[in-house]
Amino acid sequence: MRRRASTSPALLGLLVCAGLTGLPLAGCSSDQPSTVAVAPSVEGAGADAARAVIETAAEAHGGLAALRAAAEWVAEVRRHQRGESYVVTSHYRPGMVRMEQDLGDGARSADVIGHPHCWGMDGPVSIPCSDETRENDRPRVIMEMAVQIWPLLEDDWELLDVVGRAVDGESYDVVTARYLPRDSVARLTFDGETHLLRRIAVDGVKHGVSGTHIHDFSDYRDFCGVQMPARNEKSFEGETWVAEDVLELDCRPVDQSLFLRPPQVEEGTLVATPE
Repeated sequence: MRRRASTSPALLGLLVCAGLTGLPLAGCSSDQPSTVAVAPSVEGAGADAARAVIETAAEAHGGLAALRAAAEWVAEVRRHQRGESYVVTSHYRPGMVRMEQDLGDGARSADVIGHPHCWGMDGPVSIPCSDETRENDRPRVIMEMAVQIWPLLEDDWELLDVVGRAVDGESYDVVTARYLPRDSVARLTFDGETHLLRRIAVDGVKHGVSGTHIHDFSDYRDFCGVQMPARNEKSFEGETWVAEDVLELDCRPVDQSLFLRPPQVEEGTLVATPE
């Protein structure tokens, strides 16, 4: 797999103090590198300029046709969370993710997030998402779609604007877009030179606290003929809560039935996920 150069994670972290994420600037020290507003990498302003940035990014990631062809996949992903490291199998369709983990002795857990399906399973126990869980997961679902780039040019998205920023000589294009089905605004940061997606920020809540969810993308690799980030660090209000590394990824059709919650039969009776 070929790799392209990536911006250092440390520099990406500076975008918080550069005001590119919507996070409060309080706590940013005076020794942070200088940040200045610059012209974006495209001419014009508003929605047309934002669209031009997305179209350029689509080409940098492999082209619209190839991106759409890679819209469904299955991946082995190592997650680093709360001091632990474990591997999950992720099944992805646009707007839907199912993560499975081997619990041993043939038992598996499963978590499905997306719209409209959202539920979890621990062994044979199937649990629907609460309204709170759905709202906690809303930014993540939106970002999982936006990272594929091509959905941003579809009718479900409204491109609003783009601004340019420079941090210590490194330039970035920051596109603001709205996901219409959930009335949610996302801010997408693209490398001004490579045009690869580096960060997505969406405001939301986590465990009852309002703030900004951020996904930072790096370690771009060629999967299925397109450039995809093999590293995704997820944070809330500046605190990383999980980091994910893609170990293997195979683009293939993913059956929609995988995202349907298994029905419970008679009251008090549990059924396992169909094989």
